[in-house]
Parts: sequence; C-alpha cells; structure tokens
Amino acid sequence: MTKRKALIRIPNATVDLITKEEGYRKKVYRCSEGYPTIGIGWKLGPKYAPLDNFKFMEVSKTVARQVLKETITQSYRFLKESSHQPAQLFKELSEERQAIFISMAYQMGDHALHKFTKMMNAIEKGDFIEAANEMLDSRWARQTPERAQRHAEQMRTGQWHPYYLKAS
Repeated sequence: MTKRKALIRIPNATVDLITKEEGYRKKVYRCSEGYPTIGIGWKLGPKYAPLDNFKFMEVSKTVARQVLKETITQSYRFLKESSHQPAQLFKELSEERQAIFISMAYQMGDHALHKFTKMMNAIEKGDFIEAANEMLDSRWARQTPERAQRHAEQMRTGQWHPYYLKAS
C-alpha cells in the first residue's frame, strides 16, 4: 500500500503575492536574469536560450496560475517535511512570513533559502528586524531591490505589505 501525501492548503494570499511580484505573460519573454520565461515566472530553459525556440508557446492565465500553485505546493511540502534549518523555522512562522519564504523559494529555488544563514540565525533568535536587514544585504536584494524591500518589510513587521493588499 502506498502512503498518501498530506493535503497542503496553499493560502490564496501567498499565490496572489507571487503573482503580483512575477506578473503574468501569455508569451515567452526573457526575465531579468536572462532566462526564457512564461506565465507567472515559469523558467523554460537555460540562460540566454534563443526565444525563437519557444515562439509557439502560449499559456493562459488559468493554466499559469495552476502551474504556480503546483510549484508552491512543492515548496510548502519541502519546507514542511525537510529537516534543514529553513524548514524548521518555516513551521514556526506566521502565514505572512511563510509567504516571504515561499516567494523567495519560488524566485531562487527551494535550496537557495539556506544560503541566507544570517537571516535564518536572526529568525531563530526571533529578531525579525535583523532578519530583514540580512535579506537586504544580499545579491538577491541587489538583483531585485523593490521586491526585496517589500519582502524585508513584511518579514520585519509580520504584516502583509500594503503593495500586496492592493487589487491588481
């Protein structure tokens, strides 16, 4: 008999946060890091791959949102079931702060979170001001400064950033 995976409830606010940050594109485009991308930040191929390779691809907003939910579910499962430090901390965070972990994992990959060791150590101590400062002292923050500022503020306060509360 196979073991069933536990049902994971993905908060709509987390899906909306990532959708707002990534935006939606029906056709393939090159993201800020040079990857061919479609939908809601869905990377399709290697850096600087010719966009002509994907010129016939299109994705509806409904399908893009479903792909996003599936990807987020995988991140939630990873963070809920892993024994690594980010996962242990994730379980103790509020929904608002969990959304930031998930967004960062979506943008950089699940395993990128444990590169933020100083941020993790600050969170472990309950020092969310320092955690936010450490988020901003990173290559990630230099690459996506506006997103990093919003994420750091939400991590600092534990409240949804006003940007995410506005209708799209």
